[in-house]
Amino acid sequence: MSAVSETTMVMSHGFKKRLEIGNNAQARVAEYVANYGWTTDGIGSIGNENVPVSYAKNDAGELEHFTAPDLTIEKRNWPFSITIEVKCKTPYRGKYWIDESRLDYITKWALMKERLVLWVIEDESKGRELLCASNDKLNTAQREYNPFSKDIHGGPEPTWLYEESVFVPLKDAVTAQLECFQTTRSLYLPDETGRTQLI
Repeated sequence: MSAVSETTMVMSHGFKKRLEIGNNAQARVAEYVANYGWTTDGIGSIGNENVPVSYAKNDAGELEHFTAPDLTIEKRNWPFSITIEVKCKTPYRGKYWIDESRLDYITKWALMKERLVLWVIEDESKGRELLCASNDKLNTAQREYNPFSKDIHGGPEPTWLYEESVFVPLKDAVTAQLECFQTTRSLYLPDETGRTQLI
């Protein structure tokens, strides 16, 4: 990990425009994965980062809300769903940036839900190419820290900067062939004798 010692000067879109761009990117990702046999559910907040999406007790036993990623995708015969956080990015000096606070809350949600989260980058500079990296990879990969980044209001918003090589094509993830497996889900309840019964 290294630190960036300069401020990144990037013209930011207004909130409504950013929301429109983000929603369009999510729709494109949903359509893209559907072409490979996946179904998609939207789970994140829409237009308001403060909307409580998931509730759970934290380690201190207090009830708190967790902001969720954008989408969950599932495919028949896969043993698990994949949760997706979608971002539109153009590399800055060959690197993608992700807000430190956003990575933190997605990591918190992933741990709370015990879910695999993929970050999907729609690269506007490469014809909207879709690239991805897992949340675990983003937390462990070599990266640079920029404490001088600003949010759309000019306030501090530190970011992590990642080499493009950290990401792989989304197609690789959604077309991966796993070894032969089968999963079943059933529900058993105890009857009056204490024996479990399939319902």
